[in-house]
Order: sequence, then structure tokens, then C-alpha cells
Amino acid sequence: MNKVKKLAILAAATFTLNGCATAMISSMPVSSSKHVRTYILEDEVIAVAVVKESTEKGNKGDIVLVGKGNSYHLVRGNEEIKTLMELDASAIKINNEQPIELKLNDDKFDGYIQVTYTKSDYSNEEVSKLTLDGFRKLASAKNSSPYYSKSVLIIGTVYAKYDGVPPSAISKGRKIKFYTEKFETTVSTDKAIKKAMDLPIAIIFDVITAPIQAILLVGAVASTAPKQ
Repeated sequence: MNKVKKLAILAAATFTLNGCATAMISSMPVSSSKHVRTYILEDEVIAVAVVKESTEKGNKGDIVLVGKGNSYHLVRGNEEIKTLMELDASAIKINNEQPIELKLNDDKFDGYIQVTYTKSDYSNEEVSKLTLDGFRKLASAKNSSPYYSKSVLIIGTVYAKYDGVPPSAISKGRKIKFYTEKFETTVSTDKAIKKAMDLPIAIIFDVITAPIQAILLVGAVASTAPKQ
């Protein structure tokens, strides 16, 4: 286990949208002329943390995605993500390396991340593990070897920005986007963003590195590998 960087947050701070967390206003119709998805916030996750102590806000061991603009505490999907650490991190892709898109409702978010596991050859142990964890075996259009895939539902809470991540724990970031959906032609983006910005931080967590960071963040495998 790599060295854990112990950090504690117990503050009453409000969110600020700065140059790293960008408000996005781009509406696009989804299933009908009145069903509108509006992207309201974009951030870049640069580190992964775990909650240090159980509180009414969350359980010990919950995952926290630390962004340049905000922090994102997962209250569902933690165990499924942690099981990925028992697999070969180099064979895992999240959302095919595309941005994670989550629905935002006040300060809460939810959505699915798509996990794929691809190798040229699988051990019997790997196949058993993947099947047990709910992965589906699918045929690949690019090569003769199959790949495995599953969707993981994540639900969580948006907290304020945290500036205390040490440089050694920062990885090449993964983009994350938030949107609202309404059955109407216009959406009040200012109202939705403000609701997500009003929640103060009230959790204690440790920033960690490999192996979970190598799975969740783009480029983390290279950045956390020992230098030759």
C-alpha cells in the first residue's frame, strides 16, 4: 500500500466557481422538443481520497473525487469501484477515457460510469472474478479476444473546493460534467449552480494514490508507477 497522505477537512466554506471549474450553458434536446438537458458545470478530477471517519454525512472508506473546482463524495458505488482494485488496472477503462457525465439535482448527483476490462488473454481466476462482479462478456469488433463490461451507478454529494492536495498525489485529471434535465424549453442554470455551491464541507478524508487512482483517473498508471 502506498503511503497515505493524511489530510483533514472540517470547515464551513462556500463553493466558488473559478478558472478550473467552468460553468457551461449549452442546451440540447434529448427525447422530445420539451425534454432539455442543460450542462451547467465542468470540472477536472485530479486526486482520489477516502473518508477517514464515519459521520452522518458518510461512511468510513467512502470515495471522494477531488476536483480542481469542487470535491465529490460518493455515497453509492463505492464497493463496486473498490472491487476493481483486485483486477489488473492496466486493463481497465472508465467511460472509454471520455468525460464522466452526471445528473445534478441541488447538491446531489447521480449517474452511471461504464467500466470495460480488456486483455488478450484471461486467466481462469480473472474470468471467475469478472463474472462474480457482474461483468458481461462481449465480443470485440477489433480482435478475436472478448472484453468484459459493466455499468456502475454512482450517487453522491458535491462539496466545496479543497486546496490541500499534495503535488505527489496529483494525477493527470479526468473531466467530469454535470447537467440538469427538465421537461421544458428553458432551464434556470444560475439557480441549479447556486444550490450546488451552498453546501459547506463537513467530512474528513485521506488522499491516496495507487491502485484506485490508477483506475479512476486518466494517466494515473504512468504517474504513480515507480521511476526506473
